[in-house]
Amino acid sequence: MLFSDTFLYKPGNSSLKMALIKDIIKEGINLLISPKSGFTKSDKKPLEDVVSNYLRLLMVLSIVAAFVNFLFRMGRTLYLDITRSLDIDYTSLFNFTLSEFFAYIFGYFLAGTFIMFLISLVLHQFYRKIKYADFMKIFMYSMYPLLLFSWLPILVPSLVLWSGFLLFNCIRRHKSYKISKSSINQRD
Repeated sequence: MLFSDTFLYKPGNSSLKMALIKDIIKEGINLLISPKSGFTKSDKKPLEDVVSNYLRLLMVLSIVAAFVNFLFRMGRTLYLDITRSLDIDYTSLFNFTLSEFFAYIFGYFLAGTFIMFLISLVLHQFYRKIKYADFMKIFMYSMYPLLLFSWLPILVPSLVLWSGFLLFNCIRRHKSYKISKSSINQRD
């Protein structure tokens, strides 16, 4: 269930949604602190839960990244206005910054869904012994460093390396089961 009733907006249900988001962030931080135990727990979760958690985290952190960028740009402009006595058109600046806010959110969703899917298709060609559903769970969990900290742009190169390390380390430790080509209905 990708977007369950607890995720959709209902008046008076905000504390449940915040607790759910906090749990997802806590799960991501625990995964980053102890990858071996985190990935062991993730093997027991169905793909739908992993995708749901990933998309929720993507949505929340895309808004956080856009908001941090918005505050940084407005703060820097205000600082330059005060210290350098520049003549700034704040309505145009606000319009530009607001459009950049929504561009950040769209960029996160594009990179976090479609581009991630294309990368996973290419990478799965090298790891064909792992079922694609298991590979996607590993891949989504290995993207947690990028999701949690990419709103700090200076950290992105190191986060890509960290995610790559998590991905390849967890693929190496993953137990792959032999898949019979004659079996069409094989399930976990």
